[in-house]
Amino acid sequence: MSRFRKVQFSSGSADVNGEVSASQIKGEWLLDPSDGKSVQLRIPSASFSGSDDRIPFYYSSSGRIGINTSSPTKDFEISGEIKTVKRTTSTGSIIEISYDRDGSKAVVGDNMGGVKWNDENESGNPGDSAAIYSICTNANVDGTAGDIVFLTTDPTDTTTIAQPPREVVRVLATGGISASSYFGPIDGGTY
Repeated sequence: MSRFRKVQFSSGSADVNGEVSASQIKGEWLLDPSDGKSVQLRIPSASFSGSDDRIPFYYSSSGRIGINTSSPTKDFEISGEIKTVKRTTSTGSIIEISYDRDGSKAVVGDNMGGVKWNDENESGNPGDSAAIYSICTNANVDGTAGDIVFLTTDPTDTTTIAQPPREVVRVLATGGISASSYFGPIDGGTY
């Protein structure tokens, strides 16, 4: 029984045994040499005149996927910047967050998704600094309506800086805006 070892992508000619030199290898799919079970796409440093090999894709034996990391700590982890691409010539780029309540429709109060910024510090305690969420405010057979909620952590209050961010602004589905008393100074005034 044959066993997968690696698939190489190279440029130039192979020798009489079908081998290519290390400098000809532009990339390869192979088993992770450290565990022999995970699969990685390795781009050798010699192919781009770098000092370290790149691992743009990694699938761990535990089922985790890493993009630009060979040690994903989450189910799907991306290391680096993300760029969206225009889908048509008449619309801009979009990141779509889909919501599924285990096959049923959203209900009022559900967090439909969002973006959160946090600092995974050395102690392993993530410190959330800000978030934007969509909260369902109405749902029926025709669809859902939702508010957009902005949350931040007050950097001047050292007792709350380790606390989760709190709501500061809410853009209502009805078109209004509400702001908390924590809004703070803006252009020299407090609102």
